Amino acid sequence: MESSNPPGQHKIFGGDLPAFLSRITLDPYGAYRRTGQIDHVDTAVLSAQQAVANTANNNPNRAGRLCNLAIMLESRYQRTAVISDLREAVSAAQQSALITPEDHPDRADHPDRPGYLNNRGLELERRHKQTGSSDDLKEACDSFIEAWETPSAIPFHRIRSATRCIRLLVLQGKAKAAAEIGTGAIGLLPMVNTKLLSRTDQQYVVSTFAGIAANTCALLLAMGKVKDALLDLEQGRAVILGQLMDGRSDIAGWATKKPKLARRYEKLRNKIRKIPGYERFLRCQTTKQMKECAKGGSIVIINLTELRSDAIIVSPTAIKRIHLPDLSADEATTWLNTSWTGRRAERARRNKEYAIYLSWLWKTCVKVVLDALRALHKPTVCEPFRVWWIGSGLASSMPFHAAGIHDPGSTETAYHQTISSYTPSIKALAHAQWKERGCEASSDALLSVTMPTTPPIGGKAQEMEMLLS
Repeated sequence: MESSNPPGQHKIFGGDLPAFLSRITLDPYGAYRRTGQIDHVDTAVLSAQQAVANTANNNPNRAGRLCNLAIMLESRYQRTAVISDLREAVSAAQQSALITPEDHPDRADHPDRPGYLNNRGLELERRHKQTGSSDDLKEACDSFIEAWETPSAIPFHRIRSATRCIRLLVLQGKAKAAAEIGTGAIGLLPMVNTKLLSRTDQQYVVSTFAGIAANTCALLLAMGKVKDALLDLEQGRAVILGQLMDGRSDIAGWATKKPKLARRYEKLRNKIRKIPGYERFLRCQTTKQMKECAKGGSIVIINLTELRSDAIIVSPTAIKRIHLPDLSADEATTWLNTSWTGRRAERARRNKEYAIYLSWLWKTCVKVVLDALRALHKPTVCEPFRVWWIGSGLASSMPFHAAGIHDPGSTETAYHQTISSYTPSIKALAHAQWKERGCEASSDALLSVTMPTTPPIGGKAQEMEMLLS
């Protein structure tokens, strides 16, 4: 007997077979993510394929189901490396992104469209890595650009697409376009609200922010735009610090709830910045203010990325870039992934390894910077140099103050030649200096703390008496 139900409509599944199939895809996919068992992802792919096959072309849920199918197929491809899965994943992702006609009034503002475009870009990028196709590379980049340029998209999704787009533009030799997108994305960072995210998700967001700020800085430095690179990096770091401290900005709080108002705010802010004298409206400090923060020393920013490595020296009189060609991202990653803790029996070996790391950091970075400082300040400033270090990108946790060749009698070390401090940003340093100026001591005082029982240096009590006498 022929069924009287329309295609995809079955009473046993609550009247909607495709929706049922789409929902049950999630269980085996989740099981696969937990266990890695291939039969789970096979089941997920089959359910996703059936959900798409039973969904009419004019069904508004078809794009989402195609997107899910692309994700399932890509997951299986990552496990099995079967190229047909990758091809089908790309096809499904392309269909999901193109399913709304270009002349449809809701196409640009469809809330799910940026996600479909981003997914399409990812699948095309993976196929490019597999086949080397320049067409796939260009199409992937175009998808990310379109997602980035979608004004109705969630700000973080736009920034994530921009991050991926920058990498692909660089591969195509389009550094200028990549830098422009990076600068635009940094301007959008304050719109992202992370307060409601889990700690893991917050860390992912912050790492994305840090990556785009460091890469944009590297691109601008390669183009010789040192001041622009410094301003963009400082702007990005200011937002990152705000996210780490309280998880949100004043803007992000209402921007998520009022996206149309947020877009209007963004347009007005950009319009104000075109007025002469207001170019830095709601931005970080000017370069003049940054140089004032370096009074009595120099601020040194080390920006280490896969694109390139540089130091930016901010002194009271100049802002200078020093290229660091030997500070390799690959070597840095190896050192940063090394575990320095372990059993007592391994301590001597690990100390030797750490000494090698500090020697590498000295030769590839810190010594080059100190040589530049001598050339910059000579003969007006004597050593040791007062340096405030800022690490960016892969350099964010590097021990610049401890770099050196630590052989007996050696003075080829940072602590012999510098008085080092760290600051998370130049703006944070300015705030600390402002607070210090505002603190008026009620009387002259000296705090001295001795450690008389700590070997091997003696005479601490006598030193205390000399200081106080």
